[in-house]
Amino acid sequence: MNLLKTTTIMSSLVAASFVMGAGMAKAQTVSVPFNGTINATCAFGAVTDGVLAVDAADLTLLTTTTPGSVPITCNGGVELTVAAPVADPANPTATLTVASEATLLGETADSAGLVATIVAGPIDAEDVEVTMTATGGGILAQGDYAYTVDVTAVPQ
Repeated sequence: MNLLKTTTIMSSLVAASFVMGAGMAKAQTVSVPFNGTINATCAFGAVTDGVLAVDAADLTLLTTTTPGSVPITCNGGVELTVAAPVADPANPTATLTVASEATLLGETADSAGLVATIVAGPIDAEDVEVTMTATGGGILAQGDYAYTVDVTAVPQ
């Protein structure tokens, strides 16, 4: 009879463990993928104004004495273009022939021939230096002269 009692108890324990184990979750692992696309991009920093002065040897020429500059950061290369200077309407001499250049890492874009330059990247906060000239048919009148030069960066 002891054998029958032992067998009954063991059978009950095995059955109970199956019933109790059926409700328990088993550990599972799943992999979650991440994807993303980084587009080519550039960003300009704070602009530093350039300074112009009349050329002491040629009083018909207004030229850059201190280049203007702006830092640029690109995660790839960049095509750099520079537009011709635009005169402030209040300038003393309204009709001057103007030209500008923008230089980045030794590569120069020129407004006179609308020449763009492509600079390989990535580029980390490197200065674009901007210079300009303005010349007239005669001696430049005294007064304050102001121009703006647009620099365009097209990420590559």
